[in-house]
Amino acid sequence: MAGTGGSGTSVSFALDILPYFANQEANCVQCHSGGGPAGVDLDSYANILAGGNGFPLVVPYDSSDPSAALIPQLNSNHHNGPDDAGFVVLLAQWIDEGALEN
Repeated sequence: MAGTGGSGTSVSFALDILPYFANQEANCVQCHSGGGPAGVDLDSYANILAGGNGFPLVVPYDSSDPSAALIPQLNSNHHNGPDDAGFVVLLAQWIDEGALEN
């Protein structure tokens, strides 16, 4: 069953990832849409994979890639946002599963 994450299940972009950025407590798209800071838009799958200003946000199949900026920003409590630790686990799983548009 998609959308639940965890062992043996896939993380769904549509059910788990995008809603967190768009309308849950993080509300990242308030600042990061329509050419947001550093050219980082988190409002669609295409924009997340496009990265921002010459750097990737995610590297499919490798959540620990040091060139990708999204997980480090969330881990640093970007702009005193919510505690993203639980979401980062789901995000890392989604990336390691190939960062699919599912």
